[in-house]
Amino acid sequence: MDDLENKMKKTTMIKATIGIMAITSLSKLTGFFREVMIAYRFGSDFGTDAYFITNTIYAVIFGFAGAGLGAAIIPVLSRIRDEGRTTEGEYIGNITRFFALASLVLIALSYVLARPLVKVFAVGFTGAQLDTAVSYLRIGLPVIFCNFMYSIYEAFSHSKNRFYMVASGGIVMNAVVVLYLVFFHEQFGIPGLIFSNILAYGLRAIYIYIPLHGFRGRLFETVKRDEYLRATYNIMVPIMVSSIISYINLAIDRTLASTLVEGSISSLKYASQVRTSVNGLLITSMVTVIYPSFSEWIVKGDRDKLKKMFTYAVSMITILVIPITVGLMTLNREIIDVVYSRGAFNAEDARMTSSALFYYSIGMAGTGMGMFINKVYYAYHDSKTTMKTGMAAVALNIVLNLVLVRYMAHNGLALATSIVALFNTSLKFWLLRKKNLEIEYKRILSIILKSLASSAAMAATVRFIAAHAVDIRSGESMVRLLKLLATAGAGALVYFLLIYFLYLKDTNLMKNAQEKIRKRIKI
Repeated sequence: MDDLENKMKKTTMIKATIGIMAITSLSKLTGFFREVMIAYRFGSDFGTDAYFITNTIYAVIFGFAGAGLGAAIIPVLSRIRDEGRTTEGEYIGNITRFFALASLVLIALSYVLARPLVKVFAVGFTGAQLDTAVSYLRIGLPVIFCNFMYSIYEAFSHSKNRFYMVASGGIVMNAVVVLYLVFFHEQFGIPGLIFSNILAYGLRAIYIYIPLHGFRGRLFETVKRDEYLRATYNIMVPIMVSSIISYINLAIDRTLASTLVEGSISSLKYASQVRTSVNGLLITSMVTVIYPSFSEWIVKGDRDKLKKMFTYAVSMITILVIPITVGLMTLNREIIDVVYSRGAFNAEDARMTSSALFYYSIGMAGTGMGMFINKVYYAYHDSKTTMKTGMAAVALNIVLNLVLVRYMAHNGLALATSIVALFNTSLKFWLLRKKNLEIEYKRILSIILKSLASSAAMAATVRFIAAHAVDIRSGESMVRLLKLLATAGAGALVYFLLIYFLYLKDTNLMKNAQEKIRKRIKI
């Protein structure tokens, strides 16, 4: 019976992961198109720098009070279902009331302290640019409220295995912003873009809120300070500190970038968007499906399932992320040219953004794997370890930023971010030994080395094609895109052939997953 249950569980998880990846691909594509449109309409100047700085501030404010909210809600919901002393709806309603009030307080404080906040995050801003950033920050503050509400109902939906609705919410959000950039950017400029963001984030929250009717409890009651609210916040606090630390890293980057040449902040943002889009597609889908099961297995004390799934997931992430990392580093200029080089985005913008992408890509494996490892700690109700490693990481980031920015300008900030991501993830991975997971470290190291070797051969193939067979940077936009896809496809073929022959056993992980998917489709 257990074997049958396990097979059904795996089949469901594979189906959900593939479905979410498909929807997330479309969501990431529309999100990427949104960023391309911003670059096309506004380029890289003091206005876009001010816009991206305000987005960083929103993220830090939300991180201060709401980071880890979704990660905390899921295990508490598992506990509520197990104990049966209250309903899910009552708990969600209480959480919604509490964080709605908290977000309104944060918005009021941020409005009053807008100028000091901008000065902290952009020490190089003065005069008109400082005034512009302050104005932009105040306009967009309602985004904080929308993010709180979205986080609550996203977690609730995931706990009820309603993954597809949440995954498609990003498409709704991106569509609103893209429509603005297509039809209204000339009339309203960047302030109008900020208003479109508020509308987009609000519609995304409403989009996943409506289907939960009947489960969500009463919203207009007094907040109850019960044990479940306290349990949520007890889990949140260390996660919150960890998230704040990561945002501090980002804020330090943006602050130092504000002292460099005009467009440095925007170049870092555009390059980071390419990296995070790939990571979000590959890693987020897998983590989204697996995390609720992690929490369930921990409640039931089934560490064996957790160990097996962890080793499997790490192997899959390694096999996929390393070649993409190497590919981004190899074709960094070609990718930026194809994606961004049009409209107000000029050759100098492309040069700065592509170099930033190269150095950001170095740490992509660390960032992606770190997302997954964090969830394992949270499933164990251990968020203090990630908080402590995060503190060490931010200290290292400060030192590296101050040193590297002197010699490499904005590229030094990107390189420092990558080094810190690799350091932080490696440290957390090593500390998992204390969880008695019995992880197969030697096997995973073997996969990493052979994936690196295969990726090196892939990079040589791609570089040869780009230099002697296909001029990716010439022609119209669609022609360049097709050339890029063909070149990347040839490199991917070389990689997967090599990884198959170098490590047949671990490639079978992929084959087994494919066989299960094919069987499911036939049904």
